[in-house]
Amino acid sequence: MGRNSLAEERKAQILSAFARCVARSGFAGTSLESVAEEAKLARGHVRHYLGNRHDQVVALCEWVSTAGRQVFTEVRQVDDDGKRVDAVMDYLFDPRFYEPGEGLAVFLALFEEARRDETLRTMFLESYDDILDTMAGALAGADRTLSKKDANEVAYLMLCAAVGNAHLSQTGVAPSRTRRVGTLARRVLDTLTPGRTVRRSRSSRA
Repeated sequence: MGRNSLAEERKAQILSAFARCVARSGFAGTSLESVAEEAKLARGHVRHYLGNRHDQVVALCEWVSTAGRQVFTEVRQVDDDGKRVDAVMDYLFDPRFYEPGEGLAVFLALFEEARRDETLRTMFLESYDDILDTMAGALAGADRTLSKKDANEVAYLMLCAAVGNAHLSQTGVAPSRTRRVGTLARRVLDTLTPGRTVRRSRSSRA
């Protein structure tokens, strides 16, 4: 047990250092040496605990997405369709997804890396498919006037708005603008789903 705990502790130490390096310099500017130096460990430890470069990047993607997966698991388990729609919207437009910072910088670097890496691309697509399926199913259940096709298209529109907002937030767009996107997206959603019971008290986070 002690040895396993040490291994997990070392992995977390290295991944945290890897994330800081990527946030500062991107993947192109992050070397094995810089990660080892940031983690205050020998270079050999990075390879020992995380494997080769590809394994390291995949491990980083899994590590940074763990918290998001846990939150979305709770969203999926909401047992009322209307409330689940609201929960997905709160998840998509949570400030953590668009406020500039280390977490978002790493996410966007991984997103860019996924263009060249099939494993990462599959991980992103599986995550997005999970969101889309959950949102579309909840919309169809909350608004019986929506066809399955329309529910899927509305869900995709909301996902695109959230992902696009995250990307644009890193380009110098005024923070006040990125903060308004969640509210605007909810107004669009209300218009596109007239048969849905709209929540009266919305989250003020986005």
